[in-house]
Amino acid sequence: MRVVVWREPLPLRADVHLARPVSLSALEKIVSRMKPREISMAPSTYERLSRRAKEFLKSKGIKVVLEKNPGRSARMDKESLEAILELRKAGYSIRRISEETGIPKSTVHYILTYFQGKLRAGPVNLVP
Repeated sequence: MRVVVWREPLPLRADVHLARPVSLSALEKIVSRMKPREISMAPSTYERLSRRAKEFLKSKGIKVVLEKNPGRSARMDKESLEAILELRKAGYSIRRISEETGIPKSTVHYILTYFQGKLRAGPVNLVP
């Protein structure tokens, strides 16, 4: 369970922010200990909350604030993107591509996952 709590100043306009869905028992503990009036979360997190957890929040009168706060995007130049895609076409593993290009494995994995569907659809227009 990952719960991120902000104190003054409150960037998300809520007492508690849930980064991921939590179980009903975890939610009960959060509410009993922190007594929040509002809980913020991404719309996708709210969708994955159980029906009982949603009913619990409603019964306690806790306002749910849905906010989209996307993470930092992967920024890299066109040459690095092309290198990742070419090395993968050549059969290199994600670890090996990371070692060859100096780009973190998680970023290489993200780029390959992102472009996987786009490559099947046809030519990809890389942003310069």
